[in-house]
Amino acid sequence: MSWLWDRAARLAPAAYILGLIALGLAEIQRGFAPARYFLWGAVCDLAGFVLVAALAGWIARWRRRPRLAVGARTSDAFGQDCVPWFHGLQALLSLVVAGLAVWIASDFSFDGMGEGVALFGLSGRRAACPAALMLVGTSILMAWQSGGRGRAGWQYAAMVAGMLFTTCLSWAALAATTPAPWDHRSVNLLISASMMTLLTGLGLARVLPRHSDWIQRGRRALPAFGSLALVLLAIVVAQRLL
Repeated sequence: MSWLWDRAARLAPAAYILGLIALGLAEIQRGFAPARYFLWGAVCDLAGFVLVAALAGWIARWRRRPRLAVGARTSDAFGQDCVPWFHGLQALLSLVVAGLAVWIASDFSFDGMGEGVALFGLSGRRAACPAALMLVGTSILMAWQSGGRGRAGWQYAAMVAGMLFTTCLSWAALAATTPAPWDHRSVNLLISASMMTLLTGLGLARVLPRHSDWIQRGRRALPAFGSLALVLLAIVVAQRLL
């Protein structure tokens, strides 16, 4: 059966690209217009795509383990030879989703988009929230199937995605009539950075096994989140004084 797995490994890049093309064609077929509406409709679909791709990669690696145990020469669909392209495309698309999520959550012109047709009623700027949450899941799944620097990178990405999710939640909740919205957004961002500082410094150690490398990554990320929180605190104070 090794030939079947080797063939799957060779076809995996084509399957990934074809899936992405199919997603794009589906978005075009919807006929969303103007372009802003098209991007609003694409953010959750693209986030779902990278999440499903990450899950498929993890399942393929998990299914491969029994065959390796009996010494078979196999290669899963996202095996060692395919790791660079897979991780690279996943990271690139995740960055695109993150950028769209920040834009949608912060731009009042997205309000009302998808009203009455959005899944679970998440219309307008609220569509950024599930997209950011799916990035958290994607990063965790990618970390599970990675090793070395790649695993560390995805672990850090999961923490950043967690901060993105809490930020999108608060930004999307701001009313369009809110005075000085960026003052409020700065406070929301400060709260998110502070939450991640506490999570990486204390929270992970309380909920994960003692020797989990997630705890180590969290402690290494702690200075970055803490420094960001201090910078945001200074910005918030300056906004109040000016």
